[in-house]
Amino acid sequence: MLPEDPKLPLERSTKPAAVEGEEKNAGQTTGKLAADRDSGLSYTALQADRFISSTSGNFRMSDLEADDDHDFAPNQVLPVANLPSDFDGVPQDGMEYLFTVRRDAKSLPRFTRVDNPYEVDEIIHATRYGASSAQENEQLPSEEWRTSFTRSFQNYRQNLKQAMAKPLESAPLTLPSFQSREAWWRYITGTQPTGNQVQLPVAGEASTTESGEALANGAPSSANASQPSHEPTLSVLKQLSTKNTVQLLYWHSVWIDSFTETLEEMEQGQSMTSASRPLSQVHTRWMFTLLGRLDDHLTSHDISTLRSLARSCLRLVKAMGDAQQDPALTSESMELSTETNQTRVLGGYWMVFAAIVSVWGQTDLWEEARQEFAKTGACGWF
Repeated sequence: MLPEDPKLPLERSTKPAAVEGEEKNAGQTTGKLAADRDSGLSYTALQADRFISSTSGNFRMSDLEADDDHDFAPNQVLPVANLPSDFDGVPQDGMEYLFTVRRDAKSLPRFTRVDNPYEVDEIIHATRYGASSAQENEQLPSEEWRTSFTRSFQNYRQNLKQAMAKPLESAPLTLPSFQSREAWWRYITGTQPTGNQVQLPVAGEASTTESGEALANGAPSSANASQPSHEPTLSVLKQLSTKNTVQLLYWHSVWIDSFTETLEEMEQGQSMTSASRPLSQVHTRWMFTLLGRLDDHLTSHDISTLRSLARSCLRLVKAMGDAQQDPALTSESMELSTETNQTRVLGGYWMVFAAIVSVWGQTDLWEEARQEFAKTGACGWF
C-alpha cells in the first residue's frame, strides 16, 4: 500500500452545491423506496401512508366533528368560530352566528312529519259519495252498464275502422259546407225549424218526396218543404276529416243547447220567442257514428269540444227528466208516446256522454253528472 503523497492536491467536486444536494436527496429517496419495496407495500398505499403521516401531527378533534356535520348541514364554505358547545351568548360576528346555526341544526331531527290535513277530508268524502243513496245511484247508469258499453263501443270503433279501410265503390257525395250550420241541419233532418211546438218525433217521419240536391248545395227552401233526411253512412264518413267530424259534433252541441233552453223556458212558463229545433233519434245516431269515426288521440281543442258536447247531453237529459215530472208540460210539448221511445231518447244521449268519457278519458265528467242530478233529484236514467 503506497503512502499518500502530501504534495498531491485533493480531488474536489466541480458540481454546484445545489446539484450535489439534489443527488444526495435522490439517493436518500431511492434508498427509502427500496426499503418500502422490501416491506411489500404498493406505491399507492405508500403514498397514502405518507399523506397520513404528514398530516397526523395537525389532527384535531374538531375535524372529526366537522365530518359529522355533513349529516346535518351542507359543506362548510365560510369560516366558523371555534366556541364551546354550551355557548349561549349573543353572536358578535358572522363566524359566531354560523357556529350557533350549525350547533342548533345538530339538535334537530333529520326527518320529521306532520299530520296530513286532508286525511280526514278524504274519509268524509268517501262517506258522503261512496255511501250515496239508492235514489242517487238510479239516476246514473250503473257501473256494470258503463263497463259493458265501453267494451261494446270500442269493438264498434274497431269494426268501423276496418270498414272504412276498404275502397269506396260509389261516387263521392255532395255534402253541405262545413261552415253552414243551417245547411247541415237540413241535410241531417230533412226539415227546417217551423212553429213553436217542441216535440221529439220518431225517426223516419221526415218525408222523402224531394231530392236533397238543393240542400246539399245549401240553397234555402220553403218553410213548409220537407227534404229527405240522411243517415251517417260509410260514404259520408269517408269524406270527413277529423276537423270536419269535430265541427259536426260541435253543431250538435249547439242544437242540443238550443232545444234544452226551449224545455227550460217552457218549464218556467215563459212564452216562446223563437222557432224551436226538435231533436230526433237521427241526431243521436249521427253523434254516435261521428264519435266512432274520431281518432283516439285528439288535440286539446278537440277534447274541449267533446267535453262541451258531453255536458250538453247531460243538461238535456236533466231537462227532459224535469219535463217528464210536469204532466202539463209533457202532454203539451213532448211526444214521448211510449216507454220504449223514452228509453231510446234518454239512452241515446247517455251513450254519447259515456262514449266521450270512456274513449278519451274524461272520467271526471261522471262526477259532474252525479253532482248535477244530486241537486234536483231529476230522473236521469231509464
